[in-house]
Amino acid sequence: MKDASFRLSRRQVILLVFLVTVCVTPFTYDSVMLVYLGRWAWVGLLPALAVGLLGCAVAGSLAARFPGRSVIDYAPEVLGPAGARIFLLLLGLTLLTGAPGNLHIFARVVRFAELPRTSPYLIVAMFTAVVTYTCYGGPEVIARAAEVLAPLIIGGLLIIFLAPLATVVPYRLAMLGPFPWASYWLPLVSSTSGTARGFLVLLVVGGRIRDHEDLRGPAMAATLAGWVLLALSLALPVAVLGATFAANLRYPILGVTGTITFHWLPFQRITTVTILIWQMIMYTVLAFYLWSGVLVVCAALGIRNWRPWLLAGGALTIYVAGIPHAPSVQRDLIDAWNFAVVGAGIMLPAPLLLLHRGRRQASL
Repeated sequence: MKDASFRLSRRQVILLVFLVTVCVTPFTYDSVMLVYLGRWAWVGLLPALAVGLLGCAVAGSLAARFPGRSVIDYAPEVLGPAGARIFLLLLGLTLLTGAPGNLHIFARVVRFAELPRTSPYLIVAMFTAVVTYTCYGGPEVIARAAEVLAPLIIGGLLIIFLAPLATVVPYRLAMLGPFPWASYWLPLVSSTSGTARGFLVLLVVGGRIRDHEDLRGPAMAATLAGWVLLALSLALPVAVLGATFAANLRYPILGVTGTITFHWLPFQRITTVTILIWQMIMYTVLAFYLWSGVLVVCAALGIRNWRPWLLAGGALTIYVAGIPHAPSVQRDLIDAWNFAVVGAGIMLPAPLLLLHRGRRQASL
């Protein structure tokens, strides 16, 4: 089944890869890495980088082998109609559940930092309504919105991550001590193992760019840039506040930004700037997950017109994102979704690449 035609520029795809990689990940750690690894917490993100780079290699290779076509187009050719429906359904559900999962985390952060008395359903409903309307315009509108917001996002990220450097205490990073190997394996399989998820963008839209170029290198560079920000979100709390104190904070990166005030900023507190910037990031990321999830699920079910089903996807997002649960349950759900991302985004697409290569060699 052919999906609705769309074309994105190379720059738009790479920008979306970067934003999806960053997403709300700095707020998902809940000090887990700092508790187990202390000053070495950023090292615990190396598996996330490996996962992200591997995913970009697989998705980029598929996009190069099927130029001008999306995964919806070439999956039936490689797997057959029945196999393609199963694969697309698993991929679509993984993408679709990414929307409420990330929005739930963001709503918790907003309530924690700025609006403690506001109902989570009100926060997620207002956010999802705007995102659903954006998704109705298709991926071109999502990508253009990301381009428009990119200068503000990048400028805000520079303020968030560079301003705390003035308060860094060097010896806190210099005195790393021995690496805690005995404690490494638990956080290894925790919420950091699948954080660099930007390759999902490449998998869904990688073959539908205006200029048919190999995106593996640029996508890996965007993933690496996003990973550096994730590593800084763990390294900066240690350098500014100390590992012991930072490990007791619910959101270590907010603990760092809360210590800095710029009187020349309209909002003065960098914490407020952090929330505003992550609203922009979440807007584009949530739009990608909702649009791609609905598109791929509809393709798996044989539904040609995906736009009316955005309302159902938005309603499901609001309901699931607003369900309250304990932080420990949230961490377990994040871990389960990360493994689903690795499975549906890497383990299942990889056989597509191998099967197509094998058939191509057999035909020769």
